[in-house]
Amino acid sequence: MCGGTNNTEFQNALPHPLSHHGYRARNNTPGLPCAILAMYIQNSSIDNFRLRWKQPSAVWREGIQLNNADDIDLNNLRLRQPHDNDNAAIGCAEVTNITLRNSRSAVGTSTFIHINHSDKSTFIRYGGNDFSQAKTALSQSGQNVELIPFKDLQ
Repeated sequence: MCGGTNNTEFQNALPHPLSHHGYRARNNTPGLPCAILAMYIQNSSIDNFRLRWKQPSAVWREGIQLNNADDIDLNNLRLRQPHDNDNAAIGCAEVTNITLRNSRSAVGTSTFIHINHSDKSTFIRYGGNDFSQAKTALSQSGQNVELIPFKDLQ
């Protein structure tokens, strides 16, 4: 991702309802604070996704933001947050079931995944990840997220 707007109007709170025309984030118009925003989704996956930031504008906060999501499969992701700050590569709010596998934090990652405002039934199944480039693999606000490693044939 390169460039974008410096208008951070939507950085702390997304517009409601979201426009189905999108937000261009050019010529100082407001833009969404992430490259991918997914809201109110179930049984979905993001596979083989790579995100590299090149001169990101002030509007960018996370690479991926998942809100009100259930049964999400994140597979083979390579990303970090856009700026050298404490934001997350992946931000999640009110999510319940995430599978995170075969993914890797990019150099300079602060937090790979942050879970916020989720209830006690939230869990992450995981396996085959490499978060050695991240300061923190998982951070959370509120309830403790249950971490469940994959069981393999061995």
